[in-house]
Parts: sequence; structure tokens; C-alpha cells
Amino acid sequence: MIYPLQQHRIRQAFSRSACRYEQLAGLQMRLGQDLIRRIRPRPYRTMIDIGMGTGILTNELKRRWPQAHVVGVDFAPGMVKVARQNYPDLWIIQADATRPPFRPASFDLVFSNLAYQWVDDLQHTFSRTSAILRPDGRFYVNVFTRDSLKELFLALEHSRRAADPRHFTGIRRLPSPQQVMDAVRRAGLNVVEEQRQNIRVYFHNMMGLLRWLKGIGAQSAPRDFFVGKDLLAEAGEYYRTRFTEDQKIYGSFEVVTFIAKKDGEDKDYHA
Repeated sequence: MIYPLQQHRIRQAFSRSACRYEQLAGLQMRLGQDLIRRIRPRPYRTMIDIGMGTGILTNELKRRWPQAHVVGVDFAPGMVKVARQNYPDLWIIQADATRPPFRPASFDLVFSNLAYQWVDDLQHTFSRTSAILRPDGRFYVNVFTRDSLKELFLALEHSRRAADPRHFTGIRRLPSPQQVMDAVRRAGLNVVEEQRQNIRVYFHNMMGLLRWLKGIGAQSAPRDFFVGKDLLAEAGEYYRTRFTEDQKIYGSFEVVTFIAKKDGEDKDYHA
């Protein structure tokens, strides 16, 4: 899921999964709904959902704040196509989170549910995000961090190490929670709240986990990463013997939720 991929490969993977994404993405939807419930009531005029997927959370933002101009953004054309079909009344744009195509100080609120883990340069991206926020604007974010799917990483690394111990290198993972929060602060945003949680999701076996990841578009690996059938079988056995509970294997997800504020006062904003 969380390997360092080329952007076009990530985009293609999410596009291919768009039609069945909402059926499989229960964890993502639950975290996103929880994040929406944390948004403090204010008379927001403009809101943007970065990494909107199929638009279900973007639509929820519009439902809760009907007076606001709500924009949904995703870089996968397949996701954008499904979102436009499902929610024709929403303003939906295909764009890259690292280069949001909006004028400075365009939005009162930026919302993003589990999109920024795909970004290589978090500080640069958060700086770009800060630029499109109005003074005193809010930034509500969920992001997966380093220990997400640590069991899968350990199992795959075990099989690779056993096959070629002399040339084994570990798989690069997501940034740590501290690295994420450091990037937010270096981007000039003031962190108002921060929460960390670890969630377990259960599957019948490791292949079931891999099929689920493929179904939500998160199946690609770097070009130099290959696990053949035999190594996958060994990794699956390693996984089963070490990470099983009530006859099911589990995958851990480390989630950082933060609320940040852009300093300054919007003189036109009365709240």
C-alpha cells in the first residue's frame, strides 16, 4: 500500500479501483466521517476536500454546510469521473495535492482524509496548502503514518531476507507521526489539536489483505520490488504464525489526525 511510488502509477491504481472503492473503503469512510464531525461550526464560505476519492465526503461537507462553496479535488481521473457521475451538483476538479490550482487565500477550510501519505515532500505540500487558506483558515487532516501495515512489511521483508540475505534492503515506509507534524509546523501552520490512534483491521489471511489493498487502489509496489509466488507463500505463513487473533490475521493502521490554523485575521470573516 504505502511504498514510494511514481505519481502516475499511484494515479492509475486509484483510477482502476474507483468503481468499487466505496464498497471496500469502510475504514477510510469511518475515519473521514469522524473527521467531519470534529469540524467546529463556523459560517464557512469556501471549503475544499483534497484527495476526495469518489466524493462521498465532499458531498457530506456540502450537506452540512449548504451555504458554503465546496470544491472536491483528486489527481486520479477515475475517481474524478465517478465523483462527477455520483454528485453532478458538486464542483469537482482533477488536480495534484502538491500543486493546488487556486489563488492564494481562496478557502476558509481545507479538509483531507488519508491523501497526504502519498506525498514525498510534505513540508512543500503543506506550504502550498497554507497558501490557499485565508488568514485564520482551518486545516483538518487524517493521514496514515509509519506503523501502518507494519505486519505486512515485516512478513514481506522476512521472505526477501530469507531468499537473498546478502542483498536484502528494507522497504521504505511512510513518514513517522513526528515527521508529519514537524512538516506542518515548518510550513507555517499553527497546530491546534493532534490525535494519534492505532486501528486493527481483520482478514482471513494475508492474501485477503492484499486483495483488499488492490480493491482500494493501493496495491502497487516500486519497480525494484518483486515477491514471487513462493516468497508470497512464505510471507503468508510468517504473517499467520505471528499476527493472528481469533483465527484471523490483522493489519494495523497508524493514523494521525490534526487540526491546524493559519495565523492572521480575516477582516471579512465574522464568526
